[in-house]
Amino acid sequence: MSYETAILKAALNYTRLGLIVHPLLNTNAPEINPETGKKQSPGKGVLVKDWQKKERILTEAEIERYWGSGRSSYFDNANIGLQCGKRSDLTLIDVDDWNPAIWRELTAELATDNWLMSTRTESRGHIFFKYTEAMKAQKHHDLGIEILTEGNNAVLPPSKHKSGQTYSFNREIRTLDDVPEMAEEFKNQLKILFGTNNKLKVILQKCKPCLREKFKAHQENPTITELHTSTGRQLTLALMADLKANGADPEVLHLTCKYLFREDYTRSRSDSELGADGCKIKEPWKCETIQRELGSITLDNALNSKCDNCAFRGQKKQVGNQKKSEPEAQKENPLNIDYDEMDLSQ
Repeated sequence: MSYETAILKAALNYTRLGLIVHPLLNTNAPEINPETGKKQSPGKGVLVKDWQKKERILTEAEIERYWGSGRSSYFDNANIGLQCGKRSDLTLIDVDDWNPAIWRELTAELATDNWLMSTRTESRGHIFFKYTEAMKAQKHHDLGIEILTEGNNAVLPPSKHKSGQTYSFNREIRTLDDVPEMAEEFKNQLKILFGTNNKLKVILQKCKPCLREKFKAHQENPTITELHTSTGRQLTLALMADLKANGADPEVLHLTCKYLFREDYTRSRSDSELGADGCKIKEPWKCETIQRELGSITLDNALNSKCDNCAFRGQKKQVGNQKKSEPEAQKENPLNIDYDEMDLSQ
């Protein structure tokens, strides 16, 4: 079956199931729209106006117009997008990082064999659940988790990614009854995780910049082997001391360990190293100690010292010395529109 035939057949099937779908920009499109000069997302940008407001499924004539052989060049090689939320009766979890430490605890008491998932690579995917009002649209980029619901667009199989990879389901969908409900325990665990992550973000803003920057760099590009060296252990101790001094509770400390050690993390080992309530963590390190023990993290790319203009330099007391900063997740509008959710039809 050709790709064009597969896409047309899938669009017809999704509509038969009662899902509200729409055409998406093809994967070969430029990232800057040549007519508007604005950014667009190849393979993800929506090609029709007011797609979030559509209240009905497409007609066969509309499906033919978007994906049929007689379509205009505007819809050539269009992917298929889903209007998430109540009208399609679907809430999705978009996972960009299957951090083993986080997902092991999230799903420890859950039956996941019936989960419906679409993937294009093992490192990320969408989990499909029946629509639930309990989970609002939100993004947690550092966790690699986004809740897609009202106002969100999701790419559906067998669409292609700009990398050339094809989206596919882990099993066939015959009716919407094949889509499971989201377990209450899972909802609760996600809400707890998001709340703990927001606490961590607030506390990190109070920590010494050199420690905070090193931790954020690890979040973006995890290097676990580095942490098992003597220097890595010292860095972990310094970070934990700063976090605790600025108000981190045991769950915030454990989440930090999950970010740091990923598949190597266990709750029992962390409790053994830090103390069940963090009681083994010592006083926060002075700047002079960090320079002596962890000098490389206090240098910029040009090997100049970051310490000279650091607000912490010479301070005797750490807690409360820095202005409280709002975490990224609270700054963001929970219905923040990404490039893949923009209306490109204007």
